[in-house]
Amino acid sequence: MESVDTYSIAQTIIRRYREEQLENKRSDSNSIRSQPSHHPGDLFPSRRQEVIGTQDSKKRSKRPARLLEKFNPNGTVDSDSEGDSLSLQDRNQSRELGQLPQHRRSHGESSETSDDPVARSKSPRTKPSDSREADFLSMAVPSEVTIHNLTGSYTINNALSDSSQQVLKMQKVGFLVRQAVAYSTVTVTIQQYTDSDGKPHLDQDQLSTGGMKNFEDRIMDWVWTEKSNWIWGKVRGRGHYTKLAEIDDPYLREGWTEECANGDVVEGVAESVTDSWSARQVWGFAMIDGQRRHVRKIHATRPGWKDLRIRMVYDWKAPANAMT
Repeated sequence: MESVDTYSIAQTIIRRYREEQLENKRSDSNSIRSQPSHHPGDLFPSRRQEVIGTQDSKKRSKRPARLLEKFNPNGTVDSDSEGDSLSLQDRNQSRELGQLPQHRRSHGESSETSDDPVARSKSPRTKPSDSREADFLSMAVPSEVTIHNLTGSYTINNALSDSSQQVLKMQKVGFLVRQAVAYSTVTVTIQQYTDSDGKPHLDQDQLSTGGMKNFEDRIMDWVWTEKSNWIWGKVRGRGHYTKLAEIDDPYLREGWTEECANGDVVEGVAESVTDSWSARQVWGFAMIDGQRRHVRKIHATRPGWKDLRIRMVYDWKAPANAMT
């Protein structure tokens, strides 16, 4: 297995954090000048404030420097590794993470990834060699797995999926969590069943190589339920099985296999209770690079933001009886 340079990963995370801080301050400098300052160096759009004079330098934190020191095997820190303080949400979410991601993406993506949520990777993908053919084919979803039989384990294919960074940023997901998503492999385990009351369930357990865990339980009856989630805060959502013809969003309705066009798909909606974003998604199957894959298409909106549309592609990992 290829060794991982965790020190370089930490440097990249710190550099991107400082670049994002600078970009946020520049983009909001005109609209925020007349508003009172509450928290210098805040990361998110709704809480960004202008910092004037030496106030910024006085309140800087050495957290990024300590982060770099943690990843540096020699215990040394670059002289320019200071950064703005992380927000309270970042610190709370870092405790949930337990640790920062320790691995790069398995497909060898450069650390300079694009933040464009719609543009897919344009790097050429070659047809797998004979020695890798079996592994390549094993990533396709077996024919016995259907929209009503999704139980199993899947891995997000970062090379085939769109970047989720802008959507997570729209939803005010903290910097550390966004980096964990960007630099780790996420495995999704689905349990699909009917409870004693006859209600269909579609539960999902996510685990990343960076230590991030998130569990979502769904009752597929199209009834709103409200829950608290450590990543998104207080949200409400609903889901059900439906027909593509019933979906009025062209992006969510197109690009599926014939079995989805003639059968059912999963539709879900999630909304923030404390904020203004909402996300609508459809699950199904699509033929990608000649292979049948589990795909989820998401349309996220928030007032004042451009609508974001992304496609997430999943590799098949293991059936229900092989999950541990």
